[in-house]
Amino acid sequence: MPEKVLKSISTEELLKVCLNYPFFSSNTASNSPFEGLNRTLDSFNGFEEFSNRKDANNVLFNFYVNEQVSEINKIEKGIDKADYSFNYCGYELFLCNKRIVTKLARKQQTDILKLFMKRSREKDLHKDSFGFWEKMTSAFVANKYAVLLGKKETNVDSKTDNSQKLFTEKMLINDPKVVDNVLAEVEIFINQLK
Repeated sequence: MPEKVLKSISTEELLKVCLNYPFFSSNTASNSPFEGLNRTLDSFNGFEEFSNRKDANNVLFNFYVNEQVSEINKIEKGIDKADYSFNYCGYELFLCNKRIVTKLARKQQTDILKLFMKRSREKDLHKDSFGFWEKMTSAFVANKYAVLLGKKETNVDSKTDNSQKLFTEKMLINDPKVVDNVLAEVEIFINQLK
């Protein structure tokens, strides 16, 4: 985007530009959606400008708080539902970007973690539209926030441990059971969080 335009639009408008960036959903074509989205965002000057804004954390936080899972019920076509669910996954991964996470106050991080888990349960009610992809995203992002807030990794057998490490660090999956394990660990952590 031209520098003059980037500097002249509000942070809210800039977020919309980032979320509507044509390659935003290309993370779905990457082995690691998290790394795929980060590569896409790092190559877009609109994201660089957004992440440098002082109010970027608040704007993205408010956007996510107001984006409702139930909106998928208003969509009629299957392809549009898939598009919405993949974009929703992108929103959550966007919140996990290092440049954004570090700007969030601890209370925002805690609120987002709790909201991720609530949204995960809501998405379970719409499994036919969100599927495993969204559950995987919820687990990955919620774990990132939980670790940031002090969650320690649990000891499991070496095979599960390697699978879990691969998932929690890179969002790569070789054992689908890991997703449920991570979600359960995060739920325990939230119950202990003060």
